[in-house]
Amino acid sequence: MSAIHALLLTYRRPSAFERALSQIVEADPRPDRLVVVDNAPSERSRATGEGAAARHDWITYIPSSTNLGPAGGRALAMERLLPGAGDRDWLVFLDDDDPLPDPGVLGRVRAFAEDCLARDPRTGGAAVRGARFDRRRGYPFPVLRAGQRGAIAVDYLHGGFFPFYPVPVVREVGIFQADLFFGWADLEYGLRLRRAGYRLYASADLWGELEGAMGHPPERTAPDRSLGPADARRYYTMRNRYHLLRTYGGPLAATRVFLVAGVAKPIWNLPSEPGLAFRHLRLNLRAALDSVRRRYGVGPEPWASEPPSPVEE
Repeated sequence: MSAIHALLLTYRRPSAFERALSQIVEADPRPDRLVVVDNAPSERSRATGEGAAARHDWITYIPSSTNLGPAGGRALAMERLLPGAGDRDWLVFLDDDDPLPDPGVLGRVRAFAEDCLARDPRTGGAAVRGARFDRRRGYPFPVLRAGQRGAIAVDYLHGGFFPFYPVPVVREVGIFQADLFFGWADLEYGLRLRRAGYRLYASADLWGELEGAMGHPPERTAPDRSLGPADARRYYTMRNRYHLLRTYGGPLAATRVFLVAGVAKPIWNLPSEPGLAFRHLRLNLRAALDSVRRRYGVGPEPWASEPPSPVEE
């Protein structure tokens, strides 16, 4: 049977990391190999990772001295996993914030992925959940609905819902774009796979079975008109959004989204939240300029701080 090569990211959530790791160890089937990337580890999470690697020879623990972000962490883990993976094997993404809902879920998702590959040799990946990408609005929209059955074609696979990628496809298309750092790296990878001629599938049956257990809120069907915090998360998300549109949607799509989401939306909110609206205008302009200039990685001040995440000690 095909082997499962898994990667697990963690970042400043030692309790979640401990829970996720213990569930992976007890999974049936468990991964044949697991690479853990711990972004800027605390003493507690380092002890957890090093202890697991010492007890289990199939676990590799990599403590990163800096926060590589989800994109960089996955890219590093993929580099470590690929040399030891066979052409019939799968890479699966795991996350400390999305623990396994039951011990057998990896086996069920692998069975779904192998069924997709048997039916469609151009299958580039399969998962419990995915979405399609509206290139005109620059926004992913959900396609899974209650009552659906079978495999649903999507443009990208949600990283928290156990995406399985065939190893030969990953070797051909490449690893994650590490310098995206934070925000929409899963979407970039899906669009890259689609451009290469591969198809991606989400399982309506598994989604119906696991939706409640996974605890995720429903996906939005359209952007929100209200303004959130003008923080690092917003900067990276907008910068990467412009990058995706310029790469996969064309300059007109990127310009349209910049004018609507980057300019018109803050102006719409000027009367009610003038200070926040001006901060959004400035942030969105910097994000657009950095995308055009291809300045990726960790962003410039005042948004160079890492995306906030709770630290559990």
